[in-house]
Amino acid sequence: MLPILIFSCSNESIDIEIEPNNPQLKNYIFRTYNVTTSPNTIILERSFNLDDDRIINSTNTSSLTTDETTAEYEYSNNRISRISQYINGTIVSIKNFSYNVNGNLIEYQKENIDNSQSSFYTKIVFTHTADTIFGVSKGSQDGINFDTDLATTKIVLDANKNKTYQEIYTFNNNQTSYTNYTYDSNNNMIISNEFKDLNGTFFPTLSFTYAYESTINTLGKIYEETFGRATLMLLNQHRELNTSAINYYNAKYIATNCFESVTTNFFGNSLSAEFESDSNSENYSTYSNYSTLDSGSLIARFSYDYIFE
Repeated sequence: MLPILIFSCSNESIDIEIEPNNPQLKNYIFRTYNVTTSPNTIILERSFNLDDDRIINSTNTSSLTTDETTAEYEYSNNRISRISQYINGTIVSIKNFSYNVNGNLIEYQKENIDNSQSSFYTKIVFTHTADTIFGVSKGSQDGINFDTDLATTKIVLDANKNKTYQEIYTFNNNQTSYTNYTYDSNNNMIISNEFKDLNGTFFPTLSFTYAYESTINTLGKIYEETFGRATLMLLNQHRELNTSAINYYNAKYIATNCFESVTTNFFGNSLSAEFESDSNSENYSTYSNYSTLDSGSLIARFSYDYIFE
């Protein structure tokens, strides 16, 4: 019987569950550089901790100040609900996000707190219709009476939640601007053209033309998981450092792939750019470097390191 039993056991089907080898994204580090030094030295380093590819907190260190800036991200019903920012442990800003039953962003409110702990509040209320989203931005000193008109906006999203049109009217200068956007089949923005009303005539002010490589843009994945694509489109991609500088290439927050090239035209002036990307075996970017040049001279540089485990 023994040989039969051994033979029978050796031919039994044994199911072994093999865990997929999918590295988890745990952290990424954003750096800006002093390009007047050789080699370039780091001015600012901002480290983001992640959970399920979503930002949960961040910490800033800077060579220009001894202050430590931190931020905490909170979620409710699987959506971003609050971001609280601190300097040396003292709260300096609070961002709140509210949604309707369909998961559409209907209100964004930011409270800025100065050193005396007094505040200024900004609130944007969004109204969603069949083909257009309308936003009204107002300011307040007390967070209750929003009686300062700041801006109005009209935004059109396509079926993939890509912003194809945006129109903004600002009250402080009575100026209107509008921007048209075009995307490729991978939901990468390939063209952005902005026009502004200057004395009753619309003039082209800022345009971008993007080309992409095949590497997956890890930053875009993080920001879409953190905010949701539609919310990113409504709030202008939630830029780091709250900057509108043209050399920060804000399409990077929503792009599926990494940049290969960017052509920029700002009031007729052109800037050139150079990009580097490293990737892992799953084709996600593990490092991205962005350099801006004016007439061949480096004028700005920043980078991202992505840490997988």
